[in-house]
Amino acid sequence: MIGWVTPQEASRRTFNFFKDRGVNSWHLDRSNKRFFSRFGFAEVRVQTKADGTPDFDRVVVGEAPNINAVCWYRKGGIIYIAVVIQARPLADKPDGTPADPPIIFAQPCVMGFKEKILGTNLAAAFESDDDAVRREALQEAGARGIKNITFLGYHNPNPTFCATWSEVWDVEVDPKMISDQLDATELIFRAEYIPALLVLARIGTDVHDGVSYRAATPNDAFTIWLARHMPEVLYQMS
Repeated sequence: MIGWVTPQEASRRTFNFFKDRGVNSWHLDRSNKRFFSRFGFAEVRVQTKADGTPDFDRVVVGEAPNINAVCWYRKGGIIYIAVVIQARPLADKPDGTPADPPIIFAQPCVMGFKEKILGTNLAAAFESDDDAVRREALQEAGARGIKNITFLGYHNPNPTFCATWSEVWDVEVDPKMISDQLDATELIFRAEYIPALLVLARIGTDVHDGVSYRAATPNDAFTIWLARHMPEVLYQMS
């Protein structure tokens, strides 16, 4: 099965598909050339020249508030990173054709949107950072026990077209409290805790055991984490 279909094909296969999505559906603001939903937006923005006159236009995208968190633990002097093995049906193959079957990626961080607090219409009424990090760490990396959470700042997935930034978190987990019961609704197959140096090696080789290690956003989150833990990781190499 191909990983994605057009809106027209989705509507043909399931009548009223978009209507039935309710609050999750997309909306079009024609006057502002903006397409948006609770998950994010896509809109046309105009690049200007040095004198302020319009130069060219481009579609940019943005995401709702979200977190990227690197989950890890230390055992026997070795640092192990949680790598989430997940199918991403919307990703085409490198040549631009639809992937059939969908590509499975290995992601050295957990990622997710902050959940909106029920019963409120305030745009900023989302769950706390701590709650979001703990929930995603449990759902995607099986972390039932967390020792420490540290905020590492923000990163931008691709500033050439992405308008928003994502939070990056460092999550030290308890290796004795890791569950294999993950959120299957997000096409997550498993989470593997592997040595940090092995994560680097697999990113370099691209595909390992049929799984791609070239998802840019989680790899960038891992790079930020790695920069903070570089002395200890380098010691492991000696």
